[in-house]
Amino acid sequence: MNPNPNGATDTVTTNPNPSVAVENTASPSPLLPFDKAATALLKKAAQQVLGEHPEVRSVIMILDYKGSLNDADVDKALWIGESGQVTQLDAMFGAVAGLMRVMNHVMARIDQVAANMRDEAQIIGTELVHRRKEQHGSRQNAGKADESVQTDTP
Repeated sequence: MNPNPNGATDTVTTNPNPSVAVENTASPSPLLPFDKAATALLKKAAQQVLGEHPEVRSVIMILDYKGSLNDADVDKALWIGESGQVTQLDAMFGAVAGLMRVMNHVMARIDQVAANMRDEAQIIGTELVHRRKEQHGSRQNAGKADESVQTDTP
């Protein structure tokens, strides 16, 4: 995470000037790049959670973009703690442990989707083999019918 100069929050970003902008009514600036507008909304939600639930130490939110935007130099996450930027070691380890739990959940979902795809591919493959056998049998029967027609003619 890139430390914010004012120490308020961390965002994952590498490009200060993305080309796409959206209107942002919550900021004095009328336009913000789309990633900055998205992280501003995330920050507002995170601050609400932290303010209303004192048992929450920090919030990490990840943005997953469509298409090639995940490869672009735009904000990809927000990490904010009770006092802004997370600097306490125990909070950092707690965040890493939480991220690992999320990764385990994501990997389990990927495994399930892959298993479902494998099962579907096996069904499709079996259907394809049966259809090819049927087509091959139909061709052989058609050939025999042609032979019988040819031998029956005087």
